[in-house]
Amino acid sequence: MPDDAYVERAIESAAGWITAQRWFGDKGRPLASLRVERFAPLDGEAGMSAFAIVRCAFETGEDVRYFVPVSWHDGGEPVVRDALSDSLFLAWLYAGFQEERTLASEGRWTWTQTAGSGGLLDGIDVHRSRLMDVEQSNSSALFDNRVMLKVFRRLQPGVNPDLEVTRYLTVEAGFRYVPALYGMLEGEFGGESFVLGVLQEFVPNRGDCWGWFGKTLRALTPRSLDAAVDAVGLLGQRTAEMHVALARPTSDPAFAPQPIDPDYADETVRRVRAELEETGTLLRSASISQPQDDVTGLLTGLQERLASAEAMVGTLRTRIHGDYHLGQVLRTLEDDYAIIDFEGEPSRPIVQRREKYPPLRDVAGMLRSIGYAAGSLRKEDPDPALLSLVDAWESRARQVYLERYRQVVGASGLALVPADDDAFDAALHILEIEKSLYEARYEVNNRPDWLDIPMSALRHLATGDRM
Repeated sequence: MPDDAYVERAIESAAGWITAQRWFGDKGRPLASLRVERFAPLDGEAGMSAFAIVRCAFETGEDVRYFVPVSWHDGGEPVVRDALSDSLFLAWLYAGFQEERTLASEGRWTWTQTAGSGGLLDGIDVHRSRLMDVEQSNSSALFDNRVMLKVFRRLQPGVNPDLEVTRYLTVEAGFRYVPALYGMLEGEFGGESFVLGVLQEFVPNRGDCWGWFGKTLRALTPRSLDAAVDAVGLLGQRTAEMHVALARPTSDPAFAPQPIDPDYADETVRRVRAELEETGTLLRSASISQPQDDVTGLLTGLQERLASAEAMVGTLRTRIHGDYHLGQVLRTLEDDYAIIDFEGEPSRPIVQRREKYPPLRDVAGMLRSIGYAAGSLRKEDPDPALLSLVDAWESRARQVYLERYRQVVGASGLALVPADDDAFDAALHILEIEKSLYEARYEVNNRPDWLDIPMSALRHLATGDRM
């Protein structure tokens, strides 16, 4: 059997394999070096495998750590592979939660159950396990179609927002539309702590809402239009219920709501103006950009919309989802929803992802995702009859989503959003502008053929339309 140093060198020589994985989030930066920072060989029940944390250095920017459990076969030169694809390793990993295992090897690796989860973890057939093909930035394994383990790949020290918010919603607030939290895998190395994985309830589903609504829209008929609109209304209701749960009075400073004052509103305007300038520069320089006069007129109209940020003063900042779109919501078998992935945008520092924001930021993200669902179907060049139905769905879906959302928030008595219609529209406009500017920059750099979707939204927003 090869010794540890030999396997570590094999991991480092597999840099091309690591950087090609779906979960590797730094593909846009040339890799300068990759080295194994922590290597913990596991016991024989896990097969020939190890926990590895690799540090990637790039030609520009800061280093990044990745969690890479690996396995290999004996005999000849070791060829490393993802241990999560090994059923023997998955069974050993799951047993750690049942045993509440602690492993001391180049640090401390700890499996912990949440209170009351012990009985729920028994009776699982760990041999019925598989690596799920559903995520980009993380990896998930499913056990017996009942329990799911999400493994975080790109590591940052400190409190993981996905674990923190999921635990708060399910354990503290009793919010039912998030998969229950069963346990966590944590690592402590050199005085720094990391959340490496979370064990959760698996909610049987029809897929995420991006895929489900895509299928629904492609099959849209005049008779099914109302049901497709009502489905978005229920999503608006669940979104509001999530925000109300996150805004409940609490002594926990990480979740206690804070009022939005004029300074925060001014800071929001400054941030969006900076993004407006950045996007304008990019659009003018891009070969696929619109005519210069069109860009200038668009930017002027958007600037005027930013003058009304005071509309959000007096409402609350709370913890929010942080990366809310149709892909972060599952359509359950009961035709309801389960909201997932409270990690926020993985590329942002944890400090930013744990900040409190206006709940309308999530609303803006979901509305833009609804717009993308319709826009992506238009790009398929459907027949005029279907296109007309999709246009009607998008307009009505937006209206119903906001109506149901405001009904629930209004009934809560919490100042989560402006109560006045004009103030509500003004505050939402600013956050939709911010989201659409981000989308425009993303599409210029990655999918120029899709730029028309955020550009269309920005033109509506520049005129003050409700879209």
